[in-house]
Amino acid sequence: MLTSEVSARRHQTLNGEPILSGLPICVPRILLPRRDIDLSKWACVACDQFESEPHYWEAMEDYVGDTPSSMKLIFPEVYLSSVTGADPAEDDKRIMRINDTMQDYVHNTVLDERPPAFLALDRKTEHVPSRKGLMIAIDLEQYNYNCSVPTLIRPTEKTIVARLPPRIAIRQHAQLELPHIIMVIDDPEKTVIEPLFTEAGLAEAEYQFELFNAAGDVKGLRVTDAGTSHFVRNMTALVSKEKAAAEKAGRDAAAILIGDGNHSLATAKSCWEALKEHGNVDVERHPARYALVELQNLHDDGVVFEPIHRILSGAQPQQLQEFLESAWNCKGKPFVDHAPQHSVVLVVGSNSADKVILEPPADKLPIVSMSAQVDAFVAANPEVSINYVHGEEPVMAACADSESVGLLLPKLDKSRFLETIHDIGTLPRKAFSMGEANEKRFYVEARSIVPLESEVSAYSRM
Repeated sequence: MLTSEVSARRHQTLNGEPILSGLPICVPRILLPRRDIDLSKWACVACDQFESEPHYWEAMEDYVGDTPSSMKLIFPEVYLSSVTGADPAEDDKRIMRINDTMQDYVHNTVLDERPPAFLALDRKTEHVPSRKGLMIAIDLEQYNYNCSVPTLIRPTEKTIVARLPPRIAIRQHAQLELPHIIMVIDDPEKTVIEPLFTEAGLAEAEYQFELFNAAGDVKGLRVTDAGTSHFVRNMTALVSKEKAAAEKAGRDAAAILIGDGNHSLATAKSCWEALKEHGNVDVERHPARYALVELQNLHDDGVVFEPIHRILSGAQPQQLQEFLESAWNCKGKPFVDHAPQHSVVLVVGSNSADKVILEPPADKLPIVSMSAQVDAFVAANPEVSINYVHGEEPVMAACADSESVGLLLPKLDKSRFLETIHDIGTLPRKAFSMGEANEKRFYVEARSIVPLESEVSAYSRM
């Protein structure tokens, strides 16, 4: 083999995925279902959604039937024993079924192999006409979820390590990854992702289909060689700009931030570190060093940050109100429509009269002030438990019987998002959601995280 070909292979993963010089990214070899498989039944919403709505997942299971589906390759958190109260051994059984199904799908070529290429996505929901993204694979060596050493790829929310074991149990024996991870870049001029949809020759149609439960539709475009060159050129410029800004401000650069799927990426990192510990691993080129994610632009109009509200079961309304008033040096005010942006609404019943407006100090985002105090309240009152939900309706319904207290949070101000991350490092857990539950990323694309025999054989013949 020619020296140039050998050099090119050494700049690829063991699965032939080009590793981009100067960027923490490789061009993924994306796997999609065979053309004869119904994508609307294959696609499934992120596993951590509708945790308090088992009927959603039951309906999805009925809809899928015997058709191959990504739903059969994931563990919906609604079924975790920690949620259902079932014997933890049931989790192990489900994880074994997931791994067996994954092996069956690989063995029976449910997924088609494609040459390495980025995939551009355009998602439409009932709330936004377009939300654009790009499937890439990011370098886990340049990401650290506990942020003891700031890295170029950065978490934005606190990682709860206790949530990782079920995910690790699946991934550590898995041949494939299916991501619901969404990363964001700060690209106000819209130079990196958006031109892939508007400039001729940068991307070609791959698929388009409707999503389950009126979740809108998604269109996938395979990025061409010209589109890849465009991405590399403009992403490199964006990273250089961030590094220069960070140096000027006396902080560490953060070029790619986690928008959603924080614990899934932490799982990928944990499994990669464990794999390295076993030794005999090509640290530079092993495919598990990289994780498949969807990259979005923070400045895309379709990228909307929604609040994640709290329901405190077993809490006494007056006790919680007095606790927060004391902590924030404020007094509750009668509820009015369009509560101040910088406020938290306490809900003690199902009517507007059962709401109280509380205003935390203005020097921090409400989610930051609220999380610290609610954690302290729960620690002092162990009979209280917290649930996290999207939308106001579940909060109002839960508080109707007066056995729960709700906390409604305002939308996170996107214009202060990066400022906050640079200032405090990471936000509290469940600080925000990129869209409502039905707008979350659906599993469609997969990627092998084990070396493909065909690629390893080709490299060994060099």
